[in-house]
Amino acid sequence: MEKDHLLPLPPSSIESTDDESDFAVDSDDEIIENVIQMLDNVMDITNLTDESQDEAEEQSPIGLSKSSISDPAPVVSQPKNSSVGNDKSFQNASSKRRSWTVKEKLIAIKYFKQCKNISEVCWHRHCDRKQLRQWLKNEAQLVLLMKENNGKNLKRMKGRGAKIRYQELDRQLIQWFKSKRTKTNDEQSNEPIEIKKERITFKNLVRQGEKISVSLKIQPYPSQKWFRRFMKRHRLSLQKPKRQQKISLVEAHCRATEFLTFVRKSASRVLNIGVLGSFPDRDICNMDESPLALFGDQSKASINYMNTPNEVEGCLDNKRFCTLVLTVFGEDNRVAPVLIFKGKGQVFEREKKYYDKDIKVYFSPTAYMNSSIMKSYSEYWFSKTRDGRPKMIVTDSCKSHLTEEVKNSFKRNGVVLGIIPGGITQYIQVLDVFVFSVYKTHYCDAAEEWIEVNGPRSSIKLSSSQQRILCTRLASTAWKRTLGSVNFSQSFRDLGYTWNDKSIVTIKSLPGYSFDPESIDSEEYVENASSLIEKVDEIIDMQPIKALKQGTLLSFWKK
Repeated sequence: MEKDHLLPLPPSSIESTDDESDFAVDSDDEIIENVIQMLDNVMDITNLTDESQDEAEEQSPIGLSKSSISDPAPVVSQPKNSSVGNDKSFQNASSKRRSWTVKEKLIAIKYFKQCKNISEVCWHRHCDRKQLRQWLKNEAQLVLLMKENNGKNLKRMKGRGAKIRYQELDRQLIQWFKSKRTKTNDEQSNEPIEIKKERITFKNLVRQGEKISVSLKIQPYPSQKWFRRFMKRHRLSLQKPKRQQKISLVEAHCRATEFLTFVRKSASRVLNIGVLGSFPDRDICNMDESPLALFGDQSKASINYMNTPNEVEGCLDNKRFCTLVLTVFGEDNRVAPVLIFKGKGQVFEREKKYYDKDIKVYFSPTAYMNSSIMKSYSEYWFSKTRDGRPKMIVTDSCKSHLTEEVKNSFKRNGVVLGIIPGGITQYIQVLDVFVFSVYKTHYCDAAEEWIEVNGPRSSIKLSSSQQRILCTRLASTAWKRTLGSVNFSQSFRDLGYTWNDKSIVTIKSLPGYSFDPESIDSEEYVENASSLIEKVDEIIDMQPIKALKQGTLLSFWKK
């Protein structure tokens, strides 16, 4: 059932011999209710204030506007909730001075050329006659501004507005910044240019500005407010740095080519099954692990009032509650998700009865994948996929995936083990590119649905056994929704795991990369691919390396 995760949990009397502690989960629902109530109160106060101001203006002759004095016609009272009152407030708001973009100015100029009537243009465009005459005078400059990259966002011509106090400092400081950081538009140009991406903090900017101020004999130094306006003038902002990739793109391209070549050569060696040597969708899969929090990552950005600290009641839980293990096929996903909880596994059988039937559960002291769990998982994988057909399982280079016992078991059951080289899993692994993000989104949605039924979050207290039971139900619901959200067959084909012809494979998640299957037919590429397969076979047949013992000081003493 789709709503199995909303069923009530068993009583907290179900305990295990593992260390258990009550887990208090705080909710944001009370905060949201308080915010809504506060907004309602603010709106009520605002309405009362507006009504009192309107009554004061009607009773006091001093509050009359010039238009009411010049117009001898009597003022007809209107209901306060009528559309007339709303139009009056709108007119008062629109009568305030506003800014005009270059595009709006050019539209007004074009409209004037058609009708040749300044009054009509000002009435339709809600602008002043003096403004329109000024725009007509500067039409040529406005057209030039519109042709620039950001011309449609500009509201002033160059040189207008408040004058910069330290113009030479501004010029030299932006030149220094450009020497440290290359603009994005310059990177995309065809001209050869040295791309620089140095890390520059606000303090670095201030210190460099002070050095330039000394050379320019500026005393006293500009304030920090001047440097913030400098950033705003030149469209700069403080941002969190993007996570650096583990290896360069050039090296990532080479490793991706080696992996895709290995996949195609392995498929051709296994009886040349499938279309043009490709593994069928139901016989190739990808397996990997990912951390999972009980109610999802609650430390992500959330909505809050501007210029106020985003304080949230309760615990912001974003830690690993368990490890999620997923195996996805291009077709017929018959291996259910696996959860690895922290503990020794000494739980009562009556707790296991409440686990979701579609979820497999393991226990480990650290809630991470290890060699013993990988061995058990491989046996579980064989029980779900054994049908006498050769298969291929793609995974990363985790140590627990490459033990001798695991590799031999896959080899005995006719399963090709494809290892993705380190540093490129975020580019060419199906789970990382297409599945994990979708799954965790559905998991968080299911968790929020459960909180809405059993909340608010501040009043929720769960024992360790109840946490595990709830996690299995949420994981099952998220998996069922993921199966209907992801096109697994197309995902495998987009990353080059399967193919219908020998067309060039372009991986969107790996910038600037394309794989040409025709290049495998060349002699040089065949040698590289065959040597790669031989190396993999050597790794599979290689005996385990004995661990080195740490020597004592006497062993280094020269006799």
